[in-house]
Amino acid sequence: MIFPTPPQAVFASKDTDARYLNARYSLCDRDLNNIICTFTGFLLDFCRYVEKNWELLVDDIEHGTINEEIELPDETRAELSAKLEPMPERAAELRAIFEQGFDTPFMPKVWPNLRYVSGGASAGFARYTNEIRNRYLGTDVAFYYRGISASEGVFTVPTKLADHASALIPDSLFFEFIPEDDENAKPLTMDKLEVGKKYELVISNHSGLYRYRMKDVLLVVGYHNATPMVEFQYRIDKTVSLMGEKTTEQALRVAAEKTAEDCGFMLVDNSVYPDDEDVRYVYIMEIDRVPQDLTEEEVYASLAKNLAEVNPSYGDKIRSGLIKPVKILFSQPETYVLYKDTMLLKGNPITQLKPVTVIGNEMQKRFFLTLVDDFEEIKAQCPK
Repeated sequence: MIFPTPPQAVFASKDTDARYLNARYSLCDRDLNNIICTFTGFLLDFCRYVEKNWELLVDDIEHGTINEEIELPDETRAELSAKLEPMPERAAELRAIFEQGFDTPFMPKVWPNLRYVSGGASAGFARYTNEIRNRYLGTDVAFYYRGISASEGVFTVPTKLADHASALIPDSLFFEFIPEDDENAKPLTMDKLEVGKKYELVISNHSGLYRYRMKDVLLVVGYHNATPMVEFQYRIDKTVSLMGEKTTEQALRVAAEKTAEDCGFMLVDNSVYPDDEDVRYVYIMEIDRVPQDLTEEEVYASLAKNLAEVNPSYGDKIRSGLIKPVKILFSQPETYVLYKDTMLLKGNPITQLKPVTVIGNEMQKRFFLTLVDDFEEIKAQCPK
């Protein structure tokens, strides 16, 4: 009775369309007042699914059915269908809302009692969070970001709503910090940190990890009383360096986001494959809502400029010919959703499904480089 989402979606078995179940059941519940997600990227997937499939969802709510095209095990379909009832009044309310379009946020209209969203939203998820806020949620619903944590421990706790900064928990475990610009420096304790500087996190915990380098880089942004406030920036093992240019995960994200802003399209997601053989960056972008007069050459020019700006060392090596110009490939629609679903079916825990900013293994390379399409074909599928 706590959540409208049925257990069959929370603990989804193979061949279960959990996105449909999440959407269908939550749309039924007009009194929904909060949303909990592992990462805000999953909530964005949910919102996009509702936007594209609202007619099917509303029809099923109206008639108390589950569309035959929805992938579900026969046993699950029978179990759920037996408990469903037609909801014509709720369906009529939803249809009237969705027929207005999605130029204004739909979530406060669908759920007038919605008060807050809770989920992981570090720097890597900022783009997803902004898209949710601007297109689907609006400004009156609060965001609660849960701070920084991992299987190794809980590192920080938020001190206020909608703030990417969070306070270190002094007695959670033992923290040490290596300055970002000097990996050979003596590790510092939290009382030695300086505001405005970045550090690699090192932890020792009660489970036996001793001076374990997390490979996470944190920015110190201030203090809560005497405790440092930090923001997650990027992972060291997700830095791309073909010729010593060291382009961070954060810089790769910023370049892609600035390109989307410059060109006027929505960036669904993106990844970078560092091509050692050809000595160039290969950007893979899934895009939507593309202006019909935009050309592929304009996207390339913008990305090349933005990459050189976020990392001047990269720009220098492009001009000197040490690195070849960036190459752009465009993903087919819902490529990144398919990747997440594939990883879940393989048994990966949902808490470990982070954005694939840098392609780091052969499986990821084959997956993303296979699901690409022509720019003009993708543009033709976008709303006019």
